[in-house]
Amino acid sequence: MKTFWFYHYFPRGLELDLARIPDSTEIVDLLETVGFTKVGVEVSYSDIAADHLRPERYLDKNYRDGMSTFHLLSEHEIEFGCQQLSHDIESGEAEDVIRQYAAMESEVGGSSIVYGWK
Repeated sequence: MKTFWFYHYFPRGLELDLARIPDSTEIVDLLETVGFTKVGVEVSYSDIAADHLRPERYLDKNYRDGMSTFHLLSEHEIEFGCQQLSHDIESGEAEDVIRQYAAMESEVGGSSIVYGWK
């Protein structure tokens, strides 16, 4: 999650998501505990949902309403983040932010896919 660019604009979202979403090792342990075998983790080095690479989508309340993180943020945090994002889209800075996070993702990985068979 630390490599996802949208947390640049909504920083408390990262804190909240890290606290509530288990990391892959915890998910693996849970799967093994309930009897899954051949459990593993595969790290993706590219965003699974390409729609997330379109920063203007986050300015759309209907889009944000489909993401649990935004339900945990205050209206002020969302408004402030959207104002920053809108400004950065207009100035071209948002593309630089996305590139910086993409560079970090290429070093540490992006989304993790956890799998197992029962």
